[in-house]
Amino acid sequence: MEYIKHSKLNGQYTAFLNGGCLNYQDEKGAYKILVGKRAWFHLLTLEENEQVTRSLDIDLLTGNVYYSVDNHTGTGLAYYYDMNTTKVWNNRILRLIKNIRDEDLKPELPLKRALQKLPCNDWAEVLSIIPGFDMAMERRYDDLFLPHQEVTFVKFNGSDDSLPELPEAIELHLPSQVTTSADLSYTFQILMEGDTYTLHYENNTIGAEFFNEDEVYERLLSPKEQGWVASLAKEAGKSDADHEQIRQLLMLFLRRELEIIS
Repeated sequence: MEYIKHSKLNGQYTAFLNGGCLNYQDEKGAYKILVGKRAWFHLLTLEENEQVTRSLDIDLLTGNVYYSVDNHTGTGLAYYYDMNTTKVWNNRILRLIKNIRDEDLKPELPLKRALQKLPCNDWAEVLSIIPGFDMAMERRYDDLFLPHQEVTFVKFNGSDDSLPELPEAIELHLPSQVTTSADLSYTFQILMEGDTYTLHYENNTIGAEFFNEDEVYERLLSPKEQGWVASLAKEAGKSDADHEQIRQLLMLFLRRELEIIS
């Protein structure tokens, strides 16, 4: 477990990395999210065309180097046999660099020499020759924190004087993209402790825990936010309700990309 700090985030909070996830808590609530590629730095493009982009990237938290494949079309998926993003060691790195066909993509000698040393214990010093790398190292934690998108402010005119009663949960059902025999279910719990209400969501999709996608979000609800959540719960109960839109609004709120104002 590694405790981390945001370079510009003020206020009291606790943040630490554990098991590939960022765990965070402050006065607004808490969340646990997968770090994923947000800590990656692009080292070298190996191939780029309309179907696929292949590259070498490094994880700025661990120093692990990855062979990354980004397919742009279905043709890319069908044509290329190496579709998986995988961690690579020195021999594979040497081979990948040697096999670059496009002369414009071949690294200049200083960069080539640096890349050929990877992975190594002093990787940060070795790669400091790359423009922007030192700044990326300084900010390597910042992009991990929520929000990941620009914050949207939504006005809600409900009165704080007479708060509507909140249900224990908001159940949303969306058509599955895989099968027509069942819907995808999303449960947003509304927890109460004393006079405090909390909106809670956890990804309970089968297999999520095996892929480190068992995300957890919590937001402590102000009186204004309680009224807004209650209005969405009421809307979700209608026969013609757009459950996908309601789900998106709640997730934006939990991801701190949406704020409710008067």
